[in-house]
Amino acid sequence: MVIKESLQQVKNPLTMIAIFAGLAEMAATAVLPILTGAVQSTFVWYVMFFPVFLVVCFFITLNFNHKVLYAPSDFKDERHFFDELRGGFTPETSEIELLRKFWKPNGIVNRLNENRLKQWLKMSGIDPESITFFLRNKAFTEARKQAVADLEL
Repeated sequence: MVIKESLQQVKNPLTMIAIFAGLAEMAATAVLPILTGAVQSTFVWYVMFFPVFLVVCFFITLNFNHKVLYAPSDFKDERHFFDELRGGFTPETSEIELLRKFWKPNGIVNRLNENRLKQWLKMSGIDPESITFFLRNKAFTEARKQAVADLEL
C-alpha cells in the first residue's frame, strides 16, 4: 500500500531519473560481488559512469527543453503552467472559469465536484484524469460549453 501511494507521488521526470538511477545502483551492489574477472572490471566502469551519463542527459534536457520537466500540479496555479507553454491552448473563457470554480472553489479541490466532473468527462469519452488539459485545450471548446450546461453551472 505504501509503495502504491509513493508511486502516485511521481510527478515529473526528475523523480523517474532518481528512481531509475537508484535501482541501477542497488542492482549493481547486489550483482558486483558475484561477477569475476574482466566482466567485473567492465561492470565497475559501468557503475561509475552510468550515473554521470544520466546527470549529463538530464542537464542537456533541462538546458534545451526545460518545459517537459514540469506537470501542471507542480505549479501553485495550473494556469501558470499553460501560460508557460502557450501552445494550442485557449485563453480564459467564462466556461473555463465556471468549471474551474466548480472543480476548485477558492483554489482547493472539491472532491465531490471533481468526481462529478470526472464522471461527466468519462461519459463524454474524454480522459477523466486530465481536467486541466480539458479546461485549457482548444479542441474541447464545445465540450466545455456542454459540461457547463449538463452540470448546470
